[in-house]
Amino acid sequence: MSSRLRLLLRFLNARLSKRISIWILASIFLIELIILVPSVSRRQQELLQQLTEVSSGKLAWIIATYPYQSEAELLKQLKYLDQLDANIKGGFVYKLPDGKRIGEFGELPQLSFSQARLGEDIYLNTP
Repeated sequence: MSSRLRLLLRFLNARLSKRISIWILASIFLIELIILVPSVSRRQQELLQQLTEVSSGKLAWIIATYPYQSEAELLKQLKYLDQLDANIKGGFVYKLPDGKRIGEFGELPQLSFSQARLGEDIYLNTP
């Protein structure tokens, strides 16, 4: 039994065994990296899409719930959005179709009216 164990240890200490082990380990890390990076990117896009849908839903709910309120009352309701959802930081309110700015609430976004009309999104990763 002891001789078999020594023989096994001698094979594991051989340079070829060490090289094979290193290449196998490196291959596993590379494969994991190739799989992980696109998965993280895809998950980030899913979360941003979900955030957009939730935020849009909350805004649509406020507008549908209070359809006949004045612009000042609408802005007052929108100022409570940060309490409803911590991910909604702020925004501008425009009157359609001319794009006249009615007001703003919370942090001011970097998205302009023309970008919003084109459907462009700007996401900033903030801590």
